[in-house]
Amino acid sequence: DPSGETGNTLRIHPAVIAAGDCDEPVKAWEGIPQTYECTEFLELDKPDGHRVWVLPAFAHPVGTATMVPGHGATHRALMERYPHLGVVTAMIHDLTPGKVRPNGKLGLSIEYWPDEADRAELSLGLWASAKALFVAGAKRVLIPSRVPRVLEPGDDLEWLKTMPIEKGELDVVAVHPMSSVPMGDDPQRAPVGSDGKHHHLQNLWVADGSLFPSSIGVPPQLSIYAMGLHVGRSLAA
Repeated sequence: DPSGETGNTLRIHPAVIAAGDCDEPVKAWEGIPQTYECTEFLELDKPDGHRVWVLPAFAHPVGTATMVPGHGATHRALMERYPHLGVVTAMIHDLTPGKVRPNGKLGLSIEYWPDEADRAELSLGLWASAKALFVAGAKRVLIPSRVPRVLEPGDDLEWLKTMPIEKGELDVVAVHPMSSVPMGDDPQRAPVGSDGKHHHLQNLWVADGSLFPSSIGVPPQLSIYAMGLHVGRSLAA
């Protein structure tokens, strides 16, 4: 890759999580979990607009156990509330470029931490998540962090908007890796052509979210399907 761009522009839609503990059972494992989302703070049409959207993000018991704050009896007591938990996540359309590098013959290493502007958007998302959960009837809101944070109805939530997000202090999660293999027809500027075929490696085609020019600011499944269809047609031609 003469351009040197491969692996230098990773985006991941980083996210923070809040869990609402409700009096009535939520049973969030039933039905389709992500049929709604809040885009009040997703202002992609504005140059300096916010870049946050909030949506349900329930997990199986093991996944939830890794995120629920506390240890020992405190942690167990929270996990016993599993049927009553409603979990939401605030994702952002991130601008931070991460890096992906080879590590050994088959491994890889990822370097990524949101920059200051992206962390500010995550803090806003955490505030919006907590507020939405209380409006929905949660009797308390749990914030996954090294020091357990439990919010009660009536608590001041404004501090969440400026809450520092530091490594090891608050759980930041991501499930949408993308944008690490730029696409373009000039082999000196991009490793992959507009048809998905690698310019410099024979018999290699890329057909996933790696080809996106940036974070796309929405759940990427349909966009990845479309990219796969586009590249697949090139392969079949």
